[in-house]
Amino acid sequence: MKHRRRSKLLGTDNYYERHSCETIERVIIQMTGKPFPEIRFAIRASYPFGEKKGRPYKTWNRILLSYEAKLLVSSNI
Repeated sequence: MKHRRRSKLLGTDNYYERHSCETIERVIIQMTGKPFPEIRFAIRASYPFGEKKGRPYKTWNRILLSYEAKLLVSSNI
C-alpha cells in the first residue's frame, strides 16, 4: 500500500502519460493525410521508453488505445 501512495506522490505516471501523449501527437502531426494503418504502425514504432515492460509500457498502451480509438472514429467519418 505504501508503494502505491508513494508512486502517486512522485508523479511517475504523469511523466509517462505526458511523454506518451507528446510522442503520439507528434507522430500524428507528421503523418497527417496518411491512411490509418500507416499512422498506427508509425505510432506503435515510436515507443519512447526503451524496453517494452513494466509501468511505462502499461501507461503507453493505455494512452495508445485511447488515441487509436479517436483516430479510428475520425477516419470513419
